[in-house]
Amino acid sequence: MPRLQDVDEATYICPTCHQAVRRARKDFQTPGLLAMFGGRLPAYLLCGRCYSAHPRKPATHMWRTDVREIDRRVPLWGSYGSSTPDAPKGKETAYQRIRDVSFAKCRRFVATVITDRVIKDTGALLKQAEAQVEDVKSAKGKINAVAVHFATSVEKAVRGQLYAVIDWAPDGTWAEADAVVPGYYKRHKYAIIRQHQTKKEA
Repeated sequence: MPRLQDVDEATYICPTCHQAVRRARKDFQTPGLLAMFGGRLPAYLLCGRCYSAHPRKPATHMWRTDVREIDRRVPLWGSYGSSTPDAPKGKETAYQRIRDVSFAKCRRFVATVITDRVIKDTGALLKQAEAQVEDVKSAKGKINAVAVHFATSVEKAVRGQLYAVIDWAPDGTWAEADAVVPGYYKRHKYAIIRQHQTKKEA
């Protein structure tokens, strides 16, 4: 696996819309991001501008400019572009119902819902997500975004085996969380990022 240079700042450029952003190491110093990225700047970010323009398409990867072209393949890197080969694999003791994934002044949280069965009804999922968002707002105060993860056990949740993911963020786009100040919710929408699909009968 390629190793990232241990730098304090990095520039990311979107190959589609050519947006360039600069991120500093201090932006990734929360406990959750330290566990995810191992104290380094990630290899890539997801382009919020491209996703906002085409929400039905996967978000474009904004690669760090110091990552070689030959290495710009997502499978070479760990979760969300981490270069840490020994990142936590997810033990039951690591489970948190509400996890802080904030950076800089952007207050983001991941709320996990454990259900005894897969909830297939979209309306029921959204109601659960709305309740989780209200819980996070009540517990954490003014925030920017919440991602609600659904799993059928704690073990599956920490392994990332989720049957549904719903984001509550500006314009329904997680990557746009830092586009508003904490507590400003007029642009916020719910977006179903992943949902269990039942195979259609032939």
